[in-house]
Amino acid sequence: MRTNTVKSLGLVAVLAFALASCAEVPTGAVKGCTNPNAVNYSADAGQDNGSCVVIQQKQYSMFYKYTATWCGPCGDWGGPAFVNDCAALSGKALAFTIQCSDAFATASNGDMYTAFSTKWPYGGTPNFQCNSIACGTNDGLAFPEVATHNALAPDAGIGIHYTIGGGANSGKLNINVYTKFFNAVNGEYFAGVYILHKEITEGQNTAGGMDANYVHHHVMMSHVTGVFGDPIASGSIGAGKVYNLGFVFPYTDIPNLALNEIDVVGILWKKNGATFDVVNVTPNI
Repeated sequence: MRTNTVKSLGLVAVLAFALASCAEVPTGAVKGCTNPNAVNYSADAGQDNGSCVVIQQKQYSMFYKYTATWCGPCGDWGGPAFVNDCAALSGKALAFTIQCSDAFATASNGDMYTAFSTKWPYGGTPNFQCNSIACGTNDGLAFPEVATHNALAPDAGIGIHYTIGGGANSGKLNINVYTKFFNAVNGEYFAGVYILHKEITEGQNTAGGMDANYVHHHVMMSHVTGVFGDPIASGSIGAGKVYNLGFVFPYTDIPNLALNEIDVVGILWKKNGATFDVVNVTPNI
């Protein structure tokens, strides 16, 4: 009997706490980010709306693979190697594929191939690249490079929040990209936003012929900004400064894009003469 009484009292206490908690949020409370550690924290928000973006003061790496659906070795060993690499680099890198004039090719990701293969020489398919290191067919070179690169103290970081639009923005993504500078710096900085397909089934050439049910991972589908981003800050930039760009992007323009499989990611670039250098990225694995 005593045990039941204790349980009943406990239940009453829980219900009372829950009701009190609900009562703390007034009807019509301002919605926004309530996490003071987020770059988009709103002191006026009385109810969190899930939009908080916390940018960790960490350096991350960029890891990608040149590949093509017509490429037999890409299907035989390139794809499985990339999947294994992504698992091993979880939480450390932004990983994606650069498609080379294949079944995924669009004008948008074709721009990515042209720009990336000019900056980081294209050595065929499958070929791997990690930061500024051309790994070629030896994807294992990425691991010591990530360990060294990620041990660096970052000057800045980048974060993204997005929602699926409704009403007048139906068929579009509402995207906000934030950049936070941890140190005082000088230069021209650009924030890039990109759309990946986490997983998509598409025919792939293999040694055994065309596999119609081949699953491709982290496929670069489109860039929302310019290939090397849009301007976000320039000149003398103080430590602690935060910058924001917003976009409304029509995802219906991307063929075969499944909303439950998209990944919206960011790359922070610094202009260096006629080219751009990677500053930091949002890890997607």
